[in-house]
Amino acid sequence: MVEITTSKPKQSAFSSMHRYQIAKRLGDGTYGEVVRAINKQSGEVVAVKRMKKKYYSWDECIALREVQSLRKLRHPNIVKLKEIIRENDRLHMVFEHMDCNLYELTKNRRKHLPESNIKNHMFQILQGLAFMHKNGYFHRDMKPENILVLNDVTKIADFGLAKEINARLPYTEYISTRWYRAPEVLLRSRNYNAPVDVFAVGCIMAELYMLRPLFPGSSESDMINKVCQVLGTPTMEIWPEGFKLATARRVKFPEFAKIPLQNIMPHASKEGIDIMDAMMMWNPKTRVTAAGCLEHKYFDEEKVKQEAKMKDKELSMERAKEKMKEQEKIKENDKKDSDRLREHEKKESDKSKDHDKSKKDRDRYLQEDSKSRNSSSLSAVKGDQSLLSFSKKYKNVDTTESNTSLSLNRSEKASLRHHNSNRKESIESTSSSIRNESALKSGELSLNHVLLIPPLISIFPSSPPASVCALPMHLLLP
Repeated sequence: MVEITTSKPKQSAFSSMHRYQIAKRLGDGTYGEVVRAINKQSGEVVAVKRMKKKYYSWDECIALREVQSLRKLRHPNIVKLKEIIRENDRLHMVFEHMDCNLYELTKNRRKHLPESNIKNHMFQILQGLAFMHKNGYFHRDMKPENILVLNDVTKIADFGLAKEINARLPYTEYISTRWYRAPEVLLRSRNYNAPVDVFAVGCIMAELYMLRPLFPGSSESDMINKVCQVLGTPTMEIWPEGFKLATARRVKFPEFAKIPLQNIMPHASKEGIDIMDAMMMWNPKTRVTAAGCLEHKYFDEEKVKQEAKMKDKELSMERAKEKMKEQEKIKENDKKDSDRLREHEKKESDKSKDHDKSKKDRDRYLQEDSKSRNSSSLSAVKGDQSLLSFSKKYKNVDTTESNTSLSLNRSEKASLRHHNSNRKESIESTSSSIRNESALKSGELSLNHVLLIPPLISIFPSSPPASVCALPMHLLLP
């Protein structure tokens, strides 16, 4: 789409025409001038057509035929309208920039153009023209100055006189530059159409071969005279409508025999002469169309080249699509990897949180266990202290009774030792089970409990008195 920009006098430095730096004036005409400009932001070179007339509303700008036609006609061989700017009531149309036009390409040449170059230019001109006619417009001002060239690319430009084919009649009398006017226009017909463009293109093609205009008439009557000199005088059978127009204008066709174009352009091929004859017929109804010209064998080589270009273009497009698919696949894989990484990081984070939580629980458990152990140890120390005091209490009894035991006979002593041994084993067994129960409760065996019994046993002599052996267990153990 064409970008449309409205601007006011007071705006930022990079708005509207302030975005462009004027580099060179390219041409001047009745309706405006064309300058070469550079986009300050992108560095792109463009051609700006500045209209002389003032436009006070956008409705006036959009109503222009050139704007309307170029907004609809998007083709590789039609110049591209990039932007429309209305600033200070002046209309600026920004076009893509081309190197030169066909007139500038041929005006200083001394040697004829190679026919391959002529075919290339004409094939592209007719492609753009056929597209234009197919979409309901005809140019009305086809001439070498309006055919732009950039390297090997040719485009139709300047749609200021373009009109819709189905527009209401009558049309304007004056159209196009005189040297490229069709006979019906020279006779002031008000009912002309797309064939006038085809006649003009035939004249342009002849000029590319000759490096000079085919019909350089100084007036309309001189133009009719020069056309008759080359094409021969028309007859009523060839062009009945032309005779009616000539009679109405009081014009008499001069009598001339047709001069074969081969005599004028001996270096042109037979096919080239044939297609020029078909384009420059007197009668617009029998004149070949732009689409019909493209089917002529004169353009067979160009069609092969175009097909090759189309294949290359399709291949490049397929490669670009494959590259895009690969890039999308890489992006998708990167996204999957990123998702996996995020998921892994999340799992690791969750594990870390769980680990921290379990560590806190373990630390809390250890603290509680340590407190429990400290409490158990405190109880054990207290029990040991009680047992020691109890042992001291009965030490004197042991000493007193030991003297009594000396008076016992041998059989009594043996019986007493056996009884003491049994009691000792019973005490050790009971002490071991108590220690195990205590270890289950506190998590580990208390060293104090393990060492408690031997001191208790050691305080008694090898033959304890019957009074001590008869003590209850709850008095001996904590």
